[in-house]
Amino acid sequence: MADSSNFQDRTSADKTSIGFDYQFFYFIDLLLNMKIDQKIGYEVKDDIHIELDSKNHILMQTKHTLKTNAQGQTVNLTERDGDLWKTIHNWIKVINDKDEKREFISEQIQFMNQTKFVLISNKASSTNNQLLKKIDAVQKDTLSILNFQSYLSKLISETSTKKADGTGNKLKNYMRELVSQNDEWLKKFLSKIEFQLNQDDLIQKIKNTIRVKLFEVDEYRINNALDCIFSNLSIWKYENVKKGEKIYIDYEEVETKLHKCFLVARNNKLPKRKFQFDLPNDLESQIFIKQLVDINDIDPLDFVQMAEYTTYKLNILKHLESWKQAGYITEDELDDFNEECVAIWKNLHRAAHRTSRGLIRDNEPIPELIKMNALNCLDNIRDQSVKIDDEELNIKMSNGQFYHLSDNPSIGWLLDWEVKYKI
Repeated sequence: MADSSNFQDRTSADKTSIGFDYQFFYFIDLLLNMKIDQKIGYEVKDDIHIELDSKNHILMQTKHTLKTNAQGQTVNLTERDGDLWKTIHNWIKVINDKDEKREFISEQIQFMNQTKFVLISNKASSTNNQLLKKIDAVQKDTLSILNFQSYLSKLISETSTKKADGTGNKLKNYMRELVSQNDEWLKKFLSKIEFQLNQDDLIQKIKNTIRVKLFEVDEYRINNALDCIFSNLSIWKYENVKKGEKIYIDYEEVETKLHKCFLVARNNKLPKRKFQFDLPNDLESQIFIKQLVDINDIDPLDFVQMAEYTTYKLNILKHLESWKQAGYITEDELDDFNEECVAIWKNLHRAAHRTSRGLIRDNEPIPELIKMNALNCLDNIRDQSVKIDDEELNIKMSNGQFYHLSDNPSIGWLLDWEVKYKI
């Protein structure tokens, strides 16, 4: 992958929030694969739910773990898994919700007829999980409800209430809650459960979906689309939550919000991204900043302005390196670009300092007037929109390129800049 410094790095920054990230990434992948007339909700009826039509829907619970086994692999989903049983407990409460007018068995069965219940987890599947095997057997009509209830009763009796994490009693209560349901209810519920395990690398799953939609194998353009999608949906989710609105989205709205992300990724322009980078602690020690301070363009204590100009410099450097790594520009094209920028500066520097040599009296320059000429050179440079690969860069990126060159330093503003700043 050409670069992974902005989107993927954010996903591993805080282990305490990874469960929420996992849920949101799965939600994004669902949005990218949704069909016309479908509608998806986020933390409305469940962690995620899909409305297939006016009656039928899918309730989804996402569970993520950072626990690994001795081999460093994600742990298995066991038959006594706390996430599994808490999920089943939640679904039972939803099905039997009196407030939703589902007090009677007939109403509960009708609801289940129109609902699928899906547990999504990065936990691994295992042939040792007898609960999943029994549920699968019930779904295939190779195990009776009576035998399933017998298995579950035995599981309850063999489950200790003295688990180290203090969840033993809860687990037994969740199991009892399931086994106590009406036979018809239980058979229907088990027939509607689905488990999607080993769902570990959701970012790659989303990227594969983008790759299919773009008909594109270029990793950089896929990452570019991914950043755009994540940014747009994150802002939309935040604004909805802030306004107290439910997070519902339909196919048309997804198309509206994400169309530009795919459009930009498909065009032949050099892809632009919003990179994240750390600013240096000693902003004022950068050579290009010293050059600007010395001609009174910025105040030596104006760290806000220093940070802004440093961001311009780092942004163009990151883009140039990413374009080169992705094969959008060659090393020769990058060299030509730098040389062209130096040539533009050379012409403007020469014009700005045409009178500077005449300002030297008795071998002593008149610094104020020479600084004015240097500022004129800088002002003219800041108006330049430079090109690379026949594509014109915006002013921020163009300015950043000249700040970069003056940081090397390959260019400067004062008449004697080479003496002052070149090592």
